[in-house]
Amino acid sequence: MKLVVCTFVLLYSVFCHSLPTKTITLNQLAQGAVALDGMWAFDWQELHIEFNKPVKDGINLPGLWHQQGTYTPQGYGTLRLRVKLPEFQTYYLRVPDVPSAVALWVNGELIYRRGVVSHLAASERPEFAPEVVQLPANDHYDVILHVSNHHHKDGGVWHRFLLADETHQYALGSQSRLIDAMVFSFLMVVSIYLLLINLSRRGSLTHILFAGFIWAIAFRSVMVGERIAYEFIHDVSWLTWQRLEHVLLFLALPLFIYFFQRFFALRNSWFAHAIAVISAGMVIATFVLPAYSFTQLGVVSQVLGLITIIYMVVMLALLIKQKMDYAVMFLVSFIVWASLVMHDYLYTHLWIQSRPLAQFGLIAFVVFQLIILWKRRRHEMQMLMYVRGFIDHQVKEIEASAQTQSVQIYSINEFIKDLSPYLQVLNVSIEHKPCDMVLSVPRDGLKQAILMLARMAEREGRALHLRTQVNDEKKCMLLDCSIYRSSILQDMQSQAFNAAMETLHKLGLSFTKNSHQNALNVTINVPVHLTDEHIQIEKSGAKKTFGHQAALPVLFCSDHAHAIIEPLQDYFYLIQDDINLSNISKHRPKMVLWQIHQWHSEIEYHIESIKQKYPSLPIVLIVDGFYKTQLARCIRLGITDYVLTPFLSEELILKIQRQINMQSEENVPQISQDIRDVTVTLVRTCVALWQKYSGKNKTDLAEASRLWRVYMDGSTAKTRTLDKYLSLQTLPKNPRWETVNRTAHFVFEQCQLDEADRQTLNQQLSVFNRLLAN
Repeated sequence: MKLVVCTFVLLYSVFCHSLPTKTITLNQLAQGAVALDGMWAFDWQELHIEFNKPVKDGINLPGLWHQQGTYTPQGYGTLRLRVKLPEFQTYYLRVPDVPSAVALWVNGELIYRRGVVSHLAASERPEFAPEVVQLPANDHYDVILHVSNHHHKDGGVWHRFLLADETHQYALGSQSRLIDAMVFSFLMVVSIYLLLINLSRRGSLTHILFAGFIWAIAFRSVMVGERIAYEFIHDVSWLTWQRLEHVLLFLALPLFIYFFQRFFALRNSWFAHAIAVISAGMVIATFVLPAYSFTQLGVVSQVLGLITIIYMVVMLALLIKQKMDYAVMFLVSFIVWASLVMHDYLYTHLWIQSRPLAQFGLIAFVVFQLIILWKRRRHEMQMLMYVRGFIDHQVKEIEASAQTQSVQIYSINEFIKDLSPYLQVLNVSIEHKPCDMVLSVPRDGLKQAILMLARMAEREGRALHLRTQVNDEKKCMLLDCSIYRSSILQDMQSQAFNAAMETLHKLGLSFTKNSHQNALNVTINVPVHLTDEHIQIEKSGAKKTFGHQAALPVLFCSDHAHAIIEPLQDYFYLIQDDINLSNISKHRPKMVLWQIHQWHSEIEYHIESIKQKYPSLPIVLIVDGFYKTQLARCIRLGITDYVLTPFLSEELILKIQRQINMQSEENVPQISQDIRDVTVTLVRTCVALWQKYSGKNKTDLAEASRLWRVYMDGSTAKTRTLDKYLSLQTLPKNPRWETVNRTAHFVFEQCQLDEADRQTLNQQLSVFNRLLAN
């Protein structure tokens, strides 16, 4: 028994510590490069070239040694493997990136060295760059690999050693280098194209952000993988290359998020700002910390990338729900790219062995974005043509028109906000500091004069800069219009310039013209005064109402409230508040009037929500004509009517009055043959009129009339019986006809109904009584 145990222990010891061997067949070589994966003999903290030395331990390659044993990431060791081949011939070995230095011995000869392998950090010289090495002709190789790592966060071998014959030598490195070079060239061409668009004044900040993102990814793509940048730029240290690689990685993410925010004009930028702050901190740390420390920040960047993917998918889903343009195409391209980024995430963590694919997903994503940006730019060009036509028409009509314009009161901030969409299309820069002053000149006239100057500059490819400034005494505002790189004499004789000056003259505004250093300056003095009552109320944030409470209630939203209040307050009860479901439920208007100065994604979402819950509520939009695409979508969503700016007060009154008349005709009850339908309609009308005129809810109606029972559900009062009469599906088989009749009479007695509502309720009650009698 002792002899058996001793023999078993001896054989087990020899078997477990035998030298690892990789046998490669002829069939495997015929199919392509063969990976030298699997177990390698590993001698920790030893550097030797004795191939037949007793084996102490082993690790799997590719793999990190500190993840396969009680080793530290920083250290050194010797790896050994015997490779048996089918034929005696020349073979080629691809040596991948190995942190941080490596030396390769084959059959006792030093074949390849990258960096300087050392047992001390001070004497080690790290270096990266995969290489294809030609091995001497033989049918077996005793491979010894010296590896040391004192600079990087990981120790071991990241990727596969690949062995191939002469037939498949090209697949070891040249093919991958060609692909990386093609990807880099494509990305650089795209980024240069986007920058040229901006130089031609037809682009935007969106193009610049996207081009910056592409540059960061493109330059980083030649610093990783095959690292082809190392072959063209010499005398750059390993530490510098690593800093550049990580800085580009940290900059790419915030550039991409800001591009996304800018592309869809998202107002909430907290996520982008948070990512930018974190990325800026990592960039600073990369320049300050040693390589061992800042290389660990790559994991933080990957986590931020995963969080960004989740955030963007959620935001794109919301944008698709709001029917935002290009959101579906953006999401499809982003999912394709994100899936390949996830593949590379698994690849870099050695969970799968493949090759980086994110660059191909990036190409697909960039192509999609180019298509989207081209479509958007085409739409902006159509908008530009509209604005050009509008301004040119005003130039032709200005001299023939002798009509005087009424003076309006509006804030400086409102005026600049009203101008911004036009000036953005005409590529005019604005320098404006928000202030609490208001103007006292005709808005449309001043707007036309500035747009004429902007059109004049845009037609000649000039640069126009608009600057606002309030003087120290706060008696006037200076509008400084500066046209640069201009032919001064030609501009001052142009039809647009003369029309703009004529407009300012008709407005009674003083202005000065100066020319210096190839630039034309027009400074307009606009009178201002302290904020009036309307602006004070608007700043306080309180609910704003105008007109008589007995008139028809109209909920309106506008940054230029005065233009709506002045013509309508004598005819309607105007309530100024944001347009959303909660405010409609709160104010219960008979009409919604919404003036839109700058379109954003939430507008269509609110309109769709309102029309779903209140399908009969008229919604009238006041918009600029170049929003015709968005306006067409709103018409499909069910808006009742619209008014294009600039508009006349009479036109607005007629539009609203027509909708009110149409609504009154629709609300006239038709004689129904089913008393149950009439009963439900009558009870609903009673509850609605009670809430409108008393300001109380249906529970108060039940308690005050003592006609409907009120139940207590905990601390909440419930009107279960009355609620059954509000729907045809829940109406009892034998309704309490007398209770319904008395409820209508109670509303008549307790509420001071106007003529229209009194007539409506009276007609419904008459139909109800007649059908009940029959």
